[in-house]
Amino acid sequence: MSRCSSCLCPEGLSGIRCDRVMSSKGQHCGAVLEATEYEQTIESPGYDVAMRFGNRYRDTPYARGQQCSWLIKAPPGHVISLYFKGPIFNIAAFADGLCNDYVEIRYGKSIGTSGARFCGSEIPTKTITTLGNAATVLFRASEREWPIDRVGFKLAYKIHRKSPNQGTFDNFLRNDNLRAFFGVTFDHQVQVIRPLIKPMPNNLLAYFNSLLRR
Repeated sequence: MSRCSSCLCPEGLSGIRCDRVMSSKGQHCGAVLEATEYEQTIESPGYDVAMRFGNRYRDTPYARGQQCSWLIKAPPGHVISLYFKGPIFNIAAFADGLCNDYVEIRYGKSIGTSGARFCGSEIPTKTITTLGNAATVLFRASEREWPIDRVGFKLAYKIHRKSPNQGTFDNFLRNDNLRAFFGVTFDHQVQVIRPLIKPMPNNLLAYFNSLLRR
């Protein structure tokens, strides 16, 4: 039986209006967060222990199969800047740069649209700024055994005023039939998901076009 009153939520989100996060898998993690002008941080499970106690604990990384989802929201009229912080960034990657585990930041006008995936052992230096007033952060670890340390990541975020014609989280919530249409390409050490528009129903196409005009 279909539930037309509920959204089909993008990965990481749940609830009737997709305004909650999925339950974590592995250690407890993830939350719905309100960004402010002051820097706040999120981190993968076990990261703080590794930083406090050093190499002794770096062979006990985040768990295999770990899954965390964060939804970060800003007030209307603001966007969110997200950037990784040190001293260590270490998420399992294959020798060719493809991600075994990854942290993905979804920052588009629709946070159901795919974003950028990061992995490897070098701290990404780029600051990501959302196009609307919300972002989702997805941390996904595979079940694969890994021969090296997997310390994880620390990500900071804060808000600032947005430029004109950017979408909002409220606009995303008003569309009960939203789907994520995307394709995946890869860069060395950073697995980047670039949106590829696929055929979609006319009502969704009109919805996205209306966001671009705002």
